Formats: sequence, C-alpha cells, structure tokens
Amino acid sequence: KSYFGRVAGEWDDIRAELFGREFTTEALLGLLSRTLTVADFGCGTGNAAAMLAPHVHKVIAVDREPAMLDAARRRLAAFSNVDFREGDLLDPPIAPGEIDVAMVILVMPYINDPAEAVRAMAQCIAQTGVVLIVDMVAHTREAYRSTMGHTHLGFDESTVRAWGAAAGLNSLEYRRLRPDVHSSGPGLFAAYLRR
Repeated sequence: KSYFGRVAGEWDDIRAELFGREFTTEALLGLLSRTLTVADFGCGTGNAAAMLAPHVHKVIAVDREPAMLDAARRRLAAFSNVDFREGDLLDPPIAPGEIDVAMVILVMPYINDPAEAVRAMAQCIAQTGVVLIVDMVAHTREAYRSTMGHTHLGFDESTVRAWGAAAGLNSLEYRRLRPDVHSSGPGLFAAYLRR
C-alpha cells in the first residue's frame, strides 16, 4: 500500500498535527475579492474581523459596547484596514451603500426586532451587496434567556426569509453549518441575503 493508503483514516489528524487545523480556511479566504468592504456588526473581540482583514479592502468593526471595541482594537492592532465604530445595529454608523457585506454573527438572539436589524443592514450595503447572518437554528434551550440574555431562541429558515423580504432582500441562501465535534451549543446556520 502507498503511504496514503496506509494512513487514509488518520490523514486529517496527521495534517492537523503537522500544520494545524486552520491553514485550509486561511487559504480559502484568499479567494475573497480584495475590493470588498465588510462591516462586522456586533464585532465583539474581533474574531471574524481578524480572519477577514488580511483578505479584503476594509473591515468596519461595529459594536455598541466600548469594552468589546477595546478588545477588538487590541486584537486587530496589526491591521491598517480595520475601522472601529461604536454604534448600534438598529442605528448603524455606516452610510447607505458604504459596504459590500454586512455580517452579524451570533448577535440576532439579543435583538428585540431582528427584522428591523436586517432592514438597517440592507440600507448599508451596495446594490450588489449581501447581508450574512450566522446564528443558531431554532432550539429549546430556555436557560439561554437567563444565562446569556437571549430574547430569541434561534431562528428557522422561514423567519430569516421573512426578514429578508421585508428589507427588500428577496434572494436567500440558507445553509445549516456542520457542527464542530467539540461544540455543545445548538446547531448553526449561515444565511446570505441579497436583492
């Protein structure tokens, strides 16, 4: 047997041990257009912005919590193409059409009116732009209301579709994300909303 014939079932672990688990993602992010301007609403500590900044023209990191923006500034200090703006998703500090991508990751459960948040993001994107929502699928973990302050317990595809339609974003690609083997939370989805 060849080397790969002998190690086929172990190859992912061998690759991870030799090179880590993130290099493929890093390489694939290079496929993004370097002309994109992306707003990361509810950027938190800047996790997503750090992944995107090396691959796009500009990232606008938006959060309403000054402490989160300070943490993001520290994490992203090496990037000259990241702009930090304090503001709320429902009244975004972004001009109409200023961005190509509006993304919000694990933020919608905290928003009283997610449909209004999608409308606000839709106003910020260019005509050919996209609103990306990554969040939890509908679930029954009531404890999240008290432990994490969630107003909503995830969302199903029809709900996300209705938000988009109300905002004039009638094209929806909704995809369940494959769970990480070490995760214990509800399933996640990625929704791409376009005009």
